[in-house]
Amino acid sequence: IQMGAFRNEAKANAFANQLRQQGMSASIYRP
Repeated sequence: IQMGAFRNEAKANAFANQLRQQGMSASIYRP
């Protein structure tokens, strides 16, 4: 499931870290 698309990598990392803190797995894929 895609949760978001970001142009700014720092924002993507911050969002992924929030998901991980909630116990979810999160991955970042670059185009």
